[in-house]
Amino acid sequence: MLALSALLPAYPHPSSVCAVGDLHGDLQHALAALALCGAVDPETGSWVGGAMTVVQTGDVLDRGNNSLGVLRALWRLQAEAEAAGGELVLLLGNHELMNMQGKVHYVHKAELAAEGGAGAWKRRMQPTVGDLGAALLRHDAAAVRGGGACRTLFVHAGVRLSVAERFGSVERLNEAVRAQIAARGDGDLP
Repeated sequence: MLALSALLPAYPHPSSVCAVGDLHGDLQHALAALALCGAVDPETGSWVGGAMTVVQTGDVLDRGNNSLGVLRALWRLQAEAEAAGGELVLLLGNHELMNMQGKVHYVHKAELAAEGGAGAWKRRMQPTVGDLGAALLRHDAAAVRGGGACRTLFVHAGVRLSVAERFGSVERLNEAVRAQIAARGDGDLP
């Protein structure tokens, strides 16, 4: 049996790491959570985390009325973090996957309406041709950060050891998830 630690690549130890998950379309609280980490300025919402690493573990979409606002803010902050020598890692959660599969029952009705209805939303979330789906498809499903004994595997809801062993590395797992989403758009994660 392969030890799980063998699957986790080494990364340089960042100055600090913060993980935040399940932002669910609530921009105000998303920025407040990132401010609590020391990653963003609470007044401007701009990156102030310097070289820190923040891992957002998925479920940015659904439930709240501003999923796209949160997503756009995270993409902006990702670029700001990189420019400052930091990192904002964005992972897929089950709600991103559901949206790419055309399942919109958790999308706030007002947000659906503002985007032109369920059909327009689904087209934008389609993973191979929709602008939002294609951008989400670039997000990983799993990431490892930290070095030495402080390596940490980040995922939205877990990875079975048998699945991790089958793919042999986080990179191969992420490639397989992307390939399956792109090929079917409606399949379950491996």
